[in-house]
Amino acid sequence: MDLKNITRRDFIKSTALLAGATAINPVNLLKFKPVGNLTITWNSDSHAHLKPVLYREPSVNIGPHLMNGRPGHLVGDAFNLYYDINPDSAMGYFCSYVDFVKHEKQYGLMGGYAHMASVFNKIKAERHNKTIQLDTGDAWQGTGVALLSKGMAVVNTQNAMGYDAMTGHWEFTYGEKQLLSNIKKLKFPFIAQNVTNATWGGLIFKPYIIKEVNGLRVGIIGQAFPYVPLAHPSHFVKNWNFGIDTSHAQKMVNELKNKEKVDLVVVLSHNGLEVDRKFASLINGIDIIVGGHTHDILPAPQIINNTIIVQAGTHGKFVGRIDLNVQNKKIIDYDHKLIPIVTDWIKPDPEISKIIDEEYAPYEHVLNEKLGITEDLLYRRATFVSTVDNVAQQAFIEKFDTPLFFAPGWRWGETLIPGSDITMENVYGEYGTTYPEVYKTLLTGKQLLLSQLSVLSDVFAKDAYLQMGGDATRVSNSKFHLLLNESLHKRIKSWEINGKPLDLTKKYWAVSTGGKMQNMNAADKGLTKFNASDVIAEYIRNHKTIKSIKTEDVIYRHSRTAG
Repeated sequence: MDLKNITRRDFIKSTALLAGATAINPVNLLKFKPVGNLTITWNSDSHAHLKPVLYREPSVNIGPHLMNGRPGHLVGDAFNLYYDINPDSAMGYFCSYVDFVKHEKQYGLMGGYAHMASVFNKIKAERHNKTIQLDTGDAWQGTGVALLSKGMAVVNTQNAMGYDAMTGHWEFTYGEKQLLSNIKKLKFPFIAQNVTNATWGGLIFKPYIIKEVNGLRVGIIGQAFPYVPLAHPSHFVKNWNFGIDTSHAQKMVNELKNKEKVDLVVVLSHNGLEVDRKFASLINGIDIIVGGHTHDILPAPQIINNTIIVQAGTHGKFVGRIDLNVQNKKIIDYDHKLIPIVTDWIKPDPEISKIIDEEYAPYEHVLNEKLGITEDLLYRRATFVSTVDNVAQQAFIEKFDTPLFFAPGWRWGETLIPGSDITMENVYGEYGTTYPEVYKTLLTGKQLLLSQLSVLSDVFAKDAYLQMGGDATRVSNSKFHLLLNESLHKRIKSWEINGKPLDLTKKYWAVSTGGKMQNMNAADKGLTKFNASDVIAEYIRNHKTIKSIKTEDVIYRHSRTAG
């Protein structure tokens, strides 16, 4: 089967996701005509949401001009049109921000490990001894129960679900010692070919595993997030080096094919979609990349250099499935489906439900505290401005009596519909990290500008290998005019703070959390005694009814497909 000659339409026609007669409903949710002799299932970027959750897709997901208009930078109606998805269907609700509140009333919550487990188990029963089950990482961080248990609540749940391998990203922010402790308790391998000892250069983890499935030898290479010490405080991994390491990856592919005589090479990747595209273009011999990091929903695979690239969104919203007919070390046929985990349509696995309840029990008195109610739709995901981070800005401005708060552009974070209670668990679901420190740092206007230019480079670099895969920092009381497709130092045409142009020589108090801008004042980073989650929780407790107030405006050239 020559994958180069298969069109997008061919893929879409085979995914059973079209509107009309094949629209997903409770009856045909798991309906799938099996293909061939191997099935790979996976979930991407659950961010530790053991229980069902809401996650709204972005209305703005813009990138460099050459990347807009294709998967990874499609939103709303453009996304649905590209994949022929009925916007009023469950799939439309899971894939788009359009009419999210209305559709939530019809379709309800998303994901949940007990519900994913039921789907995994049904596929295993159907494809007896023909399955491989993978996790692309970002599994141990993003909720209160994960943070308070140092990731072990998720480890214990995963161990009961039959995974065959995982790789990582936010897992590394627990630090080397805790990560290795957790991995020792995993009942399946944690793999990464691109993490080495900073002194001696040796690999820290197994670079790959080989699974014998239904008479096939399947090599699975791990590709952890390559920028951990750049995207997070480097002290978490001070003894380890990270990178994309295309040359070593090619060596691993060749070793699997020539020495180990595998029938199929799979890369379990946390690169992100754009990086995976370039990765696949530069490495020969990869059959499939099962990807994560950028939270992209791919109802139909991408094909680059005869490599099939798949990804299954985030927060447990989907289980991915790809069936393959592998003969003489080649894929001669396949079919693919993203299964939306519509919580109300799937009976949860009782064993996994019990484990989740047990993991939550020690922390329920903290996590269940009701702090207030939201009047607005609260969501995180957007390239520039989000309602969740607007609320965080209000909390920090009030606490520190300064107009500038810098919130990191993380892509994880749950959604709350208007009228919802806000609990401490919800706050952890937005700002629960292992580096919650808050800084109040005195910086010059020039330092602020350089900091923001650096962030924009991470988001809008034209070379995919220079992208970090996150969104732009949110900055309160600011108006930006951005030229996204210009070179590094020209991307910010203007920046006003409280209506006045940024003065490069003036000094400003900047409050921040979750980033690195405080490092620009090495003499006095301005570490405070406060924890980010506590500041936000205190604000909600005090105000009770919360409204998201936008104080940031970003002017840029819009894309009709990416917002």
